[in-house]
Amino acid sequence: MKKLIIVGLIAIFGVIKAAPTDIMVDVVNAFRKKDASTLSVHFNRTLEIDIPGNKGMYSADQAKVIVQQYFDKNSPSNVSLSHSGKSDNGNRFAIIDYTSSAGSSKAKIYFTTASGTEKIQEIKID
Repeated sequence: MKKLIIVGLIAIFGVIKAAPTDIMVDVVNAFRKKDASTLSVHFNRTLEIDIPGNKGMYSADQAKVIVQQYFDKNSPSNVSLSHSGKSDNGNRFAIIDYTSSAGSSKAKIYFTTASGTEKIQEIKID
C-alpha cells in the first residue's frame, strides 16, 4: 500500500511539473517586469515590431534590444491582460493595457505556431 501511494504521488507531481506554462502568462509577466530577455524566449526567428520610434521586421536578437529600450524608457506602473483570443486563422493574440510615466497604451501581441511551438510574430504598442 505504501508503495502504491508513493508511485501515485510521483505520477501526480510528474504531471504537474510537466505541464507547460501558458505563453500569455510569460508575456504579461515579462511586461510587468520590463524583461525583454524573458519575452524574447518566445520570439519567432523574425518578427514585426511597431512601437513608438521603431517599426519594421527584425531578427529576434534585434527585437530584444528594441523592446528592452522601450521598457527602459517606459517603466510600467500597471500592466494587465485586457483581452486575448484567436484570430480567424487560429493564431492567438493578446491585448495588454500598459501604463507608464509616459501615459497609457495598449500592447498587441500576435502569435504564430511554428513546428508545434507558439511564438510571438508581432508586437504593436500604441
